[in-house]
Amino acid sequence: SRSAFRETARELNLSRSQMQSVAGIMRDFSDEIQDILTPEQFELLQSTREQQASQPEDTEMLKEALALTQTQSTQLAVVREEMVTGLKEVLEPYQLEGIMEMTAFSQLSSDER
Repeated sequence: SRSAFRETARELNLSRSQMQSVAGIMRDFSDEIQDILTPEQFELLQSTREQQASQPEDTEMLKEALALTQTQSTQLAVVREEMVTGLKEVLEPYQLEGIMEMTAFSQLSSDER
């Protein structure tokens, strides 16, 4: 959500330029995820993202619930790496870690970091 992003951005001392860059990268990332997942999987991921702040989701439970195919897993790993590369260009390491913690998708790939 925008309010969660703003709060995280404030906590991480992101500049206005960094905030704009991160927002664009995350928007592109979300669009790519939406192209990879089925509508049902994407909806589940979005609802997980909304619940994450108050109740962190179990990574394995999320992976099981999404029932990703091998192709989807591979595609998601690729777009995640593209997102991380883009974020590394505009963020300090501690800021990158904070942004990744706020995204539900980072849980899907947490064992790949």
